[in-house]
Amino acid sequence: MRMVTKSDALLLDAAEALLQDLKIMVERERAERNSIRKLPADFLEFEDMPDEKRCCVVCNTTLFLSAVVCPCKPGTMYCLQHSSKMCSCNKHVLKYRYTLEQLQEIPDVVEKRIPRMKQWTALVSGIKDRKTKPSVDELERLAEEAINFNYTDTEEYRELRRIIDKANQCIKVSIP
Repeated sequence: MRMVTKSDALLLDAAEALLQDLKIMVERERAERNSIRKLPADFLEFEDMPDEKRCCVVCNTTLFLSAVVCPCKPGTMYCLQHSSKMCSCNKHVLKYRYTLEQLQEIPDVVEKRIPRMKQWTALVSGIKDRKTKPSVDELERLAEEAINFNYTDTEEYRELRRIIDKANQCIKVSIP
C-alpha cells in the first residue's frame, strides 16, 4: 500500500491505472473474504514479516492483505483462494491487514487526487491557446500548486517553468 501513500507523486496516467487496479483488488478481497466469513479473524501487519514468511504454500504468492492460517501447521499461510486446500480441522483463522471498511477507503485516496490533477493539467495545457495571456503571478500560482501537489515530474510543469522563465526574461528586457 506504499504506492497509495505516495500517490501524489504519480503522473495522471499512472494514478488512473492504479485506481483501477485498487478497485479490482478491493472487490476481489471483499468477495474472497465473504466466501470464508465464518472464520474467526485477527489483525496482522504483513509488512513486519519477511516476504518468504508470508507466502501462500500453494501458489507462492506474497500475501499483503489477508491469509488463512491454522495452529495445526504454525508458520504456514494460505491465500484466500487456496484456503480450501487446508487441513480439515475447525481451527482456521483469517489474518487481515485492513478491515473491509479500511480497504474501501484506499482507492478513495487516489480517486480524490485525479480530478484536481486533470484540472491543473488542463489549465497549464491551455495557456498557450488563451486569447488573453495569463500574468506571471497567475503562472507562478500554477507552479506553486504543482509543487504543493507534487506535479513537478510532469511535462506540463516543465513547460510551465519554460513559459515563466521566458516571461521573466521579457519583463527584464522591457524594463529600462
